[in-house]
Amino acid sequence: MKKNIFLFIFSFFLLIMLASCRRTWVIEIDGYILHEINEKYHIAQIPQEVANQDYYEVPAYIGEYEIYGFGSNRVYGMWGGEEHLELGNIRKLKINSNIHSLYFDHFSPLLIETERPLSEMYINIELFLTYFLSPKEDLEYFDYVDASDCYDGIVYEIKEDGNVKVLFNYSNNFTIQDEYNGSIVNEIGDYAFMNSKVDEITIPVNINTIGDYAFHNCSLKNVTFNENISEIGDYAFNINNIKELQLPNVELIIGKCAFKENDIQHIEIPENILEIKGAAFSNNEIESFKFESEYIKIISSQMFMYCPLTGDLDFGTHIQVIQDDALSGNQREELIIPDTIISFGNLSYCRNLKRIFLPETSITIGIFSYLVNLEELHLGGATQLKTTNPSLQSTENLRLITVSDNNLYYYTYNGVLYDRSTNAIVKCPPKLELKTIEINVKPYERAFLNNSYLEEVIINCDISESTFFYCTNLKKVELNSRVNSIPTFAFTGCTSLKEINLKNVTEIADKAFLQCESLTYVDLSNCKVVGRSAFEKCDLHEVVFTEKIQEIKKSAFANNKNLETCDCFNATIGKNAFYDTPLYEKPDEEKKETFKDILRGLFHIFFF
Repeated sequence: MKKNIFLFIFSFFLLIMLASCRRTWVIEIDGYILHEINEKYHIAQIPQEVANQDYYEVPAYIGEYEIYGFGSNRVYGMWGGEEHLELGNIRKLKINSNIHSLYFDHFSPLLIETERPLSEMYINIELFLTYFLSPKEDLEYFDYVDASDCYDGIVYEIKEDGNVKVLFNYSNNFTIQDEYNGSIVNEIGDYAFMNSKVDEITIPVNINTIGDYAFHNCSLKNVTFNENISEIGDYAFNINNIKELQLPNVELIIGKCAFKENDIQHIEIPENILEIKGAAFSNNEIESFKFESEYIKIISSQMFMYCPLTGDLDFGTHIQVIQDDALSGNQREELIIPDTIISFGNLSYCRNLKRIFLPETSITIGIFSYLVNLEELHLGGATQLKTTNPSLQSTENLRLITVSDNNLYYYTYNGVLYDRSTNAIVKCPPKLELKTIEINVKPYERAFLNNSYLEEVIINCDISESTFFYCTNLKKVELNSRVNSIPTFAFTGCTSLKEINLKNVTEIADKAFLQCESLTYVDLSNCKVVGRSAFEKCDLHEVVFTEKIQEIKKSAFANNKNLETCDCFNATIGKNAFYDTPLYEKPDEEKKETFKDILRGLFHIFFF
């Protein structure tokens, strides 16, 4: 005990001392922040006007202080962490001979010209996109650039085939040459112009390849392509301000996320485009699209995700497959899928969508979820679903499901969707005005999810997990004597449930009756196992067990504030099985609130 008190007092005073400490080694002068480390001065931050320019020469002196390092690894202490030098828009950095160390993070292409050899400097920077215009040395991990390859704000690289690649730009005032030193410039490399500040760009006539992230996160409003372009890399024009995009009618491959996060409002896919990869146009303002390509048969996953798509959607005559989430997150009210489509993947997060019409012809479909205002789902000729369940989650306003008369897999009866081969219930729409139903074949999982009209159910078979999840108006359930188990979440959230005969049930799974607030009595005479939180947050007054009960798991009857009658015989009882009920007895360790517990709490407050 004395040891704990001493630790507390010591920690308390240490906290006060640390909080009162001042960082006397920080110097602010002319907009700069300098760190003094071992009597040497390092630039920790530069003024905003310096960070806004694309070229910066590090001075030898700032005021009276001779600069030793550019960037600082000096930490603030226990809570402050490190202060990292922010370079802003700087793309070329000149270092004079006074500088002995470089320490900073930078994630744009950066050209560093140094007077001091790199072998004589301490360098701890992000080298992925960093190049050195310095006396070349045989040093591992450093990429060198020859001054002869720098021209008009751009660094060029001669490739093995004799052509030239744009490696990167070191100035926002640049011009891409058609030729360089007598060779054709035919490629823009990966990351070449990433984070540049440029409003528009015309791709020179000889360029056939634009690399990954080439124009990522620029300020581009307009881009003009040539007729020789054959490949646009992944994320090549991601995060820009492009509003109008005209793709050339050439044999072109467009990489994933190539034009993601722009302001494009309409897109046409010309007839010679070869391939468009996933999410290529996602997160745009696209209202309408038109496919004319003879080669593209698949709308790739997430291609138009989070685009409004409120206008005309012309799938053309060649598209056959719409992959997962290609149209998710749209703002339309009605979606009609044409007869040419044979496969339609997952669709979600379309908050305005009220009606979906699938073709009468055979079509496989994925999972429809989080369509919160969907009212009608016309499945047409939908064949086997991608899962054993259409998983219409968060479609609480769905009131109508239809299928075509010649559908070989599904049919509807009284508004409920059935599996034709087994007669099992696939889905009952949440807003279907159905008060009673008899179930004779094991239904799909979540078959009655969120139905707000169902009042009485007769069950003559096993049921699946979450079958009646949050059927808030369900009052009475009649179980056939052959039903001997209740699965997980089967009746969770059935807040009106008052009557259910569980006398023949031998096992009740986890959370089977969680939050059944109207349930006051259950007869579990044959029950052997009651799962975790099975009856938590009900209003049980009495529970009947016999000597058959073997185990009552954790929190099984927790938060039943009126439960006073329950003989558990010799069953194994889990932790908090009867927590917050009149039957709950606190274990000894809960009754003792020791000084050690208080100390631990104070320590947590002060140090975390």
